Amino acid sequence: KQKISILVLSSAMGSSLREILDNVCYPEIFLSFPNEKEKKRL
Repeated sequence: KQKISILVLSSAMGSSLREILDNVCYPEIFLSFPNEKEKKRL
């Protein structure tokens, strides 16, 4: 049951992330969620 719930949660997160990516501009996402690797690249 745990594995199934994890798969459902991961699929839900993926769909929500896709919707966010479609609705929000990419620069805003990078600014709101900065990563160390992204900072090094920029």
